Formats: sequence, structure tokens, C-alpha cells
Amino acid sequence: MFRDLAILAVLAITPTISWPANKEFLLQQKTVYELLRHVDQPKISSDGSYYDLGVSYDIEKNIKYYNDEKCVRKFLDRYEKGMQPRGKIFSPFYPKLLDEAKDLFGIFYHARDFETLNKTAAWARIYMNEGMFVYAFSIAVVHHRTTQFISIPAVHEIQPHLFFSKMVIRKAQQAMREEHTRSTYMSAKGYLVVPASYGNWQNTKTDGYNEDEQRLNYFMNDVSLAEAMHYAHLLRPSWLCRVEFSDNVFAAWPPRGEIFLWWHMHTLALYKMERYSNGLGAIKEFDWNYPLPYGHDSNASYPNGCQFPSRKKGSRIPHHLFPLLKKVRDLESRLSSTLDTGMIMDIHGEPDGIYKQEFVEILGNILEGNADSINREFYGNYDALARQVLGCAPRPKTKYTPCPSTLEHYATGQRDPMYWSLTQRIINAYHDFASHLCPYTLKDLAYEGVTIESVEVEDIFTYFEDVDYLVSTGLEVQNGQNEPVVKVSQCRLNHLPYRYNITVKSATTTTVWVRVFLGPKENSNQNELGISENYKDFLLLNVFAVELENGTVTIQRNSAQDYTVAPDNISGDLFYEKVVQSLNNGDDIFEIPHNLYALKYRTAIPKGWIDGLPLQLFVYIGSPMAEFIYTSLPLRKSIIFPLDRPPNLDPSSLENAYLKEVRIYHTEYSKIKQKTREAK
Repeated sequence: MFRDLAILAVLAITPTISWPANKEFLLQQKTVYELLRHVDQPKISSDGSYYDLGVSYDIEKNIKYYNDEKCVRKFLDRYEKGMQPRGKIFSPFYPKLLDEAKDLFGIFYHARDFETLNKTAAWARIYMNEGMFVYAFSIAVVHHRTTQFISIPAVHEIQPHLFFSKMVIRKAQQAMREEHTRSTYMSAKGYLVVPASYGNWQNTKTDGYNEDEQRLNYFMNDVSLAEAMHYAHLLRPSWLCRVEFSDNVFAAWPPRGEIFLWWHMHTLALYKMERYSNGLGAIKEFDWNYPLPYGHDSNASYPNGCQFPSRKKGSRIPHHLFPLLKKVRDLESRLSSTLDTGMIMDIHGEPDGIYKQEFVEILGNILEGNADSINREFYGNYDALARQVLGCAPRPKTKYTPCPSTLEHYATGQRDPMYWSLTQRIINAYHDFASHLCPYTLKDLAYEGVTIESVEVEDIFTYFEDVDYLVSTGLEVQNGQNEPVVKVSQCRLNHLPYRYNITVKSATTTTVWVRVFLGPKENSNQNELGISENYKDFLLLNVFAVELENGTVTIQRNSAQDYTVAPDNISGDLFYEKVVQSLNNGDDIFEIPHNLYALKYRTAIPKGWIDGLPLQLFVYIGSPMAEFIYTSLPLRKSIIFPLDRPPNLDPSSLENAYLKEVRIYHTEYSKIKQKTREAK
């Protein structure tokens, strides 16, 4: 039961906490935000103090203020020999650059206190590559024991070029210089706004990209979805071993391999429903020996002028990536052999049987290729290698001049349709494994004495709305004083809040776990499917514990209580202003956002149809004791139990389960505002 409470932590359900923050905390929060502003202009800061602090700081002379002297000397030795220069592009998918970033992270992480961390960061902000600094310092802030509750700015506020087209960035930069264009306007709140569309819509027929896939631009270019994928990596960097953050506040989370698989299942199921909503067929599979089924052009560029590599539909893997392609094929062959034989090779070369529940964690670690993989030398780093190959980036002229594809950044990968083809291949490996597990029996699934009598769901309405994203903190400024606030306005999908009631009859007073799933009702040919046929495509909306009394009770829930998502975070300019105000008024209540790293509320529901998109809500109630499998150690069942294995009986036929058809309607924003006024 306590392990499931840990699940709730990983899903970022902890509400925003309000408390009188002390001056020390607020100063630290202010410092982190300022260090991550205008990272390409180290002399620019609110008062110029960070530059002076960094220039005057000597790491070697202050080595006693670090907990691991060996780690610091290793970094200094690497730094003396030369590291990624400033102005060049950084990506953690290039091993040599990642090794440098890991060493930089080490001196941040082993800083004895926040003062040392601050001085080290001020130094690195001047002398280290900008992208590497942002990457290593962000991970350090998340995991350092003195900054566990400190928020880092949203990625689009630090590196806006990753999220918006080069034309939009150019217009935003002009606005920063007060060179207003016709498309730029002043908002009612006093900041400049640059309208933005999604990616490249022009000449899709003649340029060989994916005309049909453009319908999903609102989803694939969603900034919040992209940042959630980025933060998922920051919380659990694949190269960081679990024991290295065992004393961290996030250590109570479920095993990382299972979370890796669940995350990919969840986002893939949502993506598939978006495809169905837009009249697109199944995701196209790919074969390394044949042309790739999807092209991609992000129409974005890096600050140094290098444009994100494009790939036309039907492209083949370029020759310079053949060595990596061979590695990927070898890894797939080894994984396939493991799944076929049911035996895994551990680090000592000893085989072990895999067809048991605990292998879910092992499989997830293998597929991610993280530091907790049972045999990383043998099973490698499949996810990262495959993304490098599919991205088709050009060969770097030197180790310090890469031009990474969108797949080679955790914050941009989902924009490339090949990301979803790869994700499907990863999840297919899981389902291949799950097909060998014993199906759940009636005894495993039933809960005697508990009956779901009905489920009532309000109609769900989706709509598009314009949202403003702060970008001025990541653009070039003339000076650090009174710079204009510039935001990019982009259309994004959202949905109205909705409620659902679950009426349950219980023979006793008991505590139960309730899981709520959302999934398709029909396939792409509009043929109705049973849950036994498409259980793979259901996504988890909610999981919660509730106490049932003897008799009939109605459980009332609303979409704001869904544990897999969280509200949007406050814009960085407003958050920073709150920090400063709280510093000036010590008695003010300060809100600490604990949901920075979660999927956002509006991403939970796919776009509806005007006449209603038919989906299904699956509700399952289980016993707290049945949440565990008692082997040599009590193992918690899967996060998505009971839809984690192929069913040999229809789960919806159980008395403690219920399948309810729901319809999602899509409408105009003006009509949504009218509905909101009527509700009030």
C-alpha cells in the first residue's frame, strides 16, 4: 500500500504547498532563476554580481568545500585539456559531450552547501558551454540536497529556440530590440506578443514531408508535453545510477524501469487517440533496411545559426550512421533473443528466467539503457542509439561541432513522427514479454463484496486557445536592466473541467484502490472493439484510495483530481516577481509548485469531434492487499494493473469493474467561454 503512495508521488499529484518561505529559501530560488537567464550572455544579470562572482571564483583553491575531491580534480583535469567551447551546440546524445556534462554535474552535485553551488554555477555560466551548463546545472538543482524544493525555469524560457521556428525567434528578437513588426502587438497586461504557428506547413506536398501528419501539429508541438518529456529525463537521467540519488526526495518513487515503460505507454496511447481523432490510421512500422516512412522538418535553428536537420519522407539511413545502425541491430537481436528464450544475461554472464513480474523493471532499464541496467555492456543504450540513427543528423566535422536532430533532445523528440514509431517498437517489446506471463485469473481480478453499479460521466468538451510563452529571458538583451518582456502566443488544445460519479455497493466497510482508464471504442475503420482487443491503448487517468462504507456509496470525482496530470505552472516572469515580492514582504505566503515536472492537465484528453468522439472509460476497483504479489519480496503490481497483460477474460464483465462510453466534443473557444459563463 505504501508503494502505491509512492506511485502518486511520481505522477506529481502532490498539491501546491503554501507556506511562509524564509529569506534563505527565497534568495536561493531567486538565484537559480537568475543564473538560468540569458545564459549566452554571462555578463548580463540583474545586478551584474554573478559575472563578478564567477570571474573571481577559483574552484581548485576552494576544493575543501566539495564533498568529493576526486570528482572535482577529474573535472579540472578535463577542463584543462579542453571541453565543448561556448557557442557550439550541446546534446546529451553524443557520448563525448555527455561525459563532459557528467563531470560538470559532479562538481555541482558535490558542492557542500548552496553558497558553493552558487559560486560554482556562476563560474560555469561564464566558462562552460551554454547548453551543457543548463543541462548539468538543471539536473543538479533537481537532485542537490539543498535545492530539493527549488524550481527551475521552464525550458522554453531558457532555450526558446528549441520550441519555436527560426522566424518566430527572429521576430521575438526584434521585439527585444523594440523593432516592432506588423505581427507583434502589446498585450493588455503590458508585454509584447509574437504570434506563432506550428512548425512548417508550407509546401508539404512538394517538399516530401508528411502532409497528413500536419493535422497533429498542435499535439506534437505542444510546449508543455515537450517539457514534461524533458523533465522526465532530468528527474531520472539515464546515466545516473539509482544509488547515487538514494538520499534524494524522489527516492521513494517506483522503480525507474517501470516508470520508463509506463511513461511511453501513456504518451503513446494518447498519441494514438489523437491520430484517431484526426482521421489518421495506425502508426507506420519501420524497417532499418527500407526507407523511413516519415519525414520531418522542424523549421527551427540553433542560436549559432545551424538549422535543425530535416529528413524527407522515404529517406534512408545515411552511410556515416551505419556503425551506429549496426549497434542498434545487434541490441535488437540480443533483446529479441532474450524475449524468445525467456532468459536474460546478467553482468556476470549468468542466465536467469525473465517471465515473472519483477522483470518489468529489468526490461525497462534495458530498453532505456540506463545506469541500473542489469548488463549495460551487453544490452547497451537502445533508446538513445535508435534516436540518433533515426534523426539522420549530418556527420559532425569535429567532436565539438554536432548539429543534432530533434530526436537528439529530450525536449524536442516528440515533434518527429519517427519518435512515435520508435516508441511503439519499445512498447511492443514490453507486450511481447507480457504475452508470456500467466493471464490474470478471476481470482486475481475479482473483489468479492464490491460491485460497481453505475458510472456517470459529464460530456467532455475540447477547444483550442491561445497561450503566451515567455521567451525574453532566453534571448539576447542590450543590458540587464528593464529589458522588455516578450512572449510567444501559440494555439494549444485544452478541455473544460468535467465530473464523473462512481456508484459502488460494498458488503463491508473497507479501503479500496480505484483506477480510471480512458481508451478507444473503435479502431481506425470505426469497427467497435472490446477492451480485451484494445487494452494496450488505454491510458491511466486516475488512481486513488477511498474508504467504502457498508452499503451503497457514490464516489464523486472531477478531472482536476486526476493524478497523472497537474495544472500549468505560472509564467516565469510572474513567478520571479512573486519571489521578489515575498523577499520584500517577509510575512507573505509563498507557493511552492510541486507539479513542475508533471504532464499538464490539458494534455490528458484527446481532441474531440463536433458530433462527439466515442471513447470508453474503464473503472476498476481492487483490494489494497491484492496490490502486492508475494514472492521472495512483496512486489507491487503494475501501475496499469489489470490492463498490463493480455486478458483471458473480459475485465469489464467483473462486478468490481465497469465500462462506460463517453463522448468528447470539440467546439470553438467563443462557445467555451459562453459555457463557462453559464456555469457560473
